[in-house]
Amino acid sequence: MGEAISSGWLTRDDAFEIAPARLSDIPQLAALAKHLSITEQDWRRVIHSSSAVAAKTGSALGLYVADHYALAYDGERLRELQAARNVLCNRFKLSEHTVAFGADCVVAPAWRDTDLRSQMLRSLLRMIGFRRRHLFRFCQKNDPAELEALNAEGWRCFQEEDDYCYFVLDVAKALRGLSTRLALKFPPRQVPSASQAAIQNKAV
Repeated sequence: MGEAISSGWLTRDDAFEIAPARLSDIPQLAALAKHLSITEQDWRRVIHSSSAVAAKTGSALGLYVADHYALAYDGERLRELQAARNVLCNRFKLSEHTVAFGADCVVAPAWRDTDLRSQMLRSLLRMIGFRRRHLFRFCQKNDPAELEALNAEGWRCFQEEDDYCYFVLDVAKALRGLSTRLALKFPPRQVPSASQAAIQNKAV
């Protein structure tokens, strides 16, 4: 399967490219998402498993990564996350093998007021949708901006604890919603017909 590369424009006049993360992207991705505590070796594993997309205009603008919790966490916190995923699978009768264990998005500060995040999520879901039907993640309750972003993307909170909300995303449903919303926000650019082009040429 070839690389799924998309390009376009956001809410500002900047061109961008969203593509599966590459090994050459690791230094920039690690710097952009250092709070995820993913080592260089583990970034290699993520990239080899086709579980991350990166947005670039020469330098990295953002990334959306999935299936990385087993790499980013250990000990008691990892066991808590695994227990929450088990609750999800048992409650909705999902196969653990079809649920991505983790999802995180990081966008450079200058690009947070654009639709880059939605564009990256759509690319990620298209890439991993053949093997994952749902995504699982958590979010801290004291992060209202992230909670709002997750709600807009279609994530559903299925369990709450004192400090965390645990979410699930239906891949197929989210893709339909994202495609509709992005198409409405960024309609295809009109290409003039042959007759229209002839009229325009005469006017010139």
